[in-house]
Amino acid sequence: MTDHEDKTTETTTVTLTPEQQARLRRRNIAVALGLIAMVGLFFAMTLVRLGGNVADRTY
Repeated sequence: MTDHEDKTTETTTVTLTPEQQARLRRRNIAVALGLIAMVGLFFAMTLVRLGGNVADRTY
């Protein structure tokens, strides 16, 4: 047997305090809102850029 096979991995978990859980939740909400704002901005920019091109069509 190799040395790698003899070792057992031990997992540890972290228990958060209520204050840490609240901070983590606020940070997650802030990240989610930031992502939503960025997606909204990209969508609006796309509509503006495409809107001008669609209005300029000549057949």
